[in-house]
Amino acid sequence: VTLFPEDTAAATLRALRPQVHAKGEDYEPARIPPEEGAAARECGIALALVGGPKAASSSALARRLLGEEV
Repeated sequence: VTLFPEDTAAATLRALRPQVHAKGEDYEPARIPPEEGAAARECGIALALVGGPKAASSSALARRLLGEEV
């Protein structure tokens, strides 16, 4: 689990090449920033939409998994 700013998402995905890239369920595949989506497709990274429409963000979920305060 790694947190990274939205403006470095594509570069981070290309560098780390995770198996899964989690986004909050408030995103839809069509709303993923184009460069971020392209990086995920190029690297064969699966997109997982997590949470619910008004649930915790994917960043908050990652922080909980990392034991950080939310």
